[in-house]
Amino acid sequence: MELDQGACGLIVTPHFWKGRWTPPPERVRELASQLEEKGRAIRPDFFVAIGNEIKYYGATAAENLAEGQCLSLGGTRYVLLEFSYECSFSDVDMAVNRMKTKGFRPVLAHVERYKCLHRQYDRLDQLIQRGAYIQVNADSLDDGSFGSRLFGDAAFIKKLLQYDMIHLVGTDAHNDQSRAPRMDRCYAWLTKKCGEKEARRLLYEHPLTLLDDKYL
Repeated sequence: MELDQGACGLIVTPHFWKGRWTPPPERVRELASQLEEKGRAIRPDFFVAIGNEIKYYGATAAENLAEGQCLSLGGTRYVLLEFSYECSFSDVDMAVNRMKTKGFRPVLAHVERYKCLHRQYDRLDQLIQRGAYIQVNADSLDDGSFGSRLFGDAAFIKKLLQYDMIHLVGTDAHNDQSRAPRMDRCYAWLTKKCGEKEARRLLYEHPLTLLDDKYL
């Protein structure tokens, strides 16, 4: 499905939640290699990078990363962090500070889901100034989607785009039906609302810059 929608590669990010979901990194690498091989049979330059979507659970998250129990994005300093929907702003702020202190670059997964950040543009700006990167889900970019119905709203996402507060867009794909990748629809929406240059920056240039471990 990703190839049909024009993807040149993927960063796979299985959940990592200490005590609940702890996929062994070697197994993630094995499956990613198999997926890349299948993808290259269709598109020779297709790539699959590995990572985790890490449920933030305190100071030990950085330790688990350092010990190799969970994975940064593509082996870079970028780390995808997820929080509970009811998290407090102080929790997120503390997480950003802790990860930065340990030398990581925190990417906040699907910020449209967190009540403490919803339409809180000053808070989001504060997090960005502290060194956080903001990611939203592709399905949250239009009113009829899974993401919009359950979590955000299109007006909020549009404001984030207007204020240049979105760094990355992810599929949040979990299957090929109810939570399937729909990046083609996302690209069309971004192109219509922001222009092709911005759509390309968010969906192509920024992910590749991230994988080069450079600043976005």
